[in-house]
Amino acid sequence: MAPPKLSAQKVTAEESHLLMKRLLSCLPAATFEMETFVRLAGIRASRQIPTAAVETGYRSNLLLNPDFINKYCKRDELLFLLVMHELWHIILAHTRLYPRATMAHNIAFDAIINAGLARQFSAPEYRGFLETLNPADSFPGCLLRPPVGWP
Repeated sequence: MAPPKLSAQKVTAEESHLLMKRLLSCLPAATFEMETFVRLAGIRASRQIPTAAVETGYRSNLLLNPDFINKYCKRDELLFLLVMHELWHIILAHTRLYPRATMAHNIAFDAIINAGLARQFSAPEYRGFLETLNPADSFPGCLLRPPVGWP
């Protein structure tokens, strides 16, 4: 999958508000992930990143590209998986292991996280997200998705 083109266009207050509203409605309360979510230093919509990311540091910031979310996370279950993916980077200490992770580190981290997410959230409403983003016939996509025919 080719990453979306980055835009210099600023995120509007309305876009940020709608994104925050969706985030709050799709994250389950009383979970380890929600505890990590509320410890974030900030949550910001940004077109300066292609998809989503967590900034490293003592308290991480969650960055979300609203264009990516509008295209690939039309349902809240898919936004949930995207946010869980980023939160697991924090939970698994990926944001503190290296001062600056390399592309190889990030592919390995993403493969571990996506395998865990696919296993934990295998219900039909979650399926297809990782497969849509990561083609089975290319690298690193083949590592970042469940095998064809899974589960």
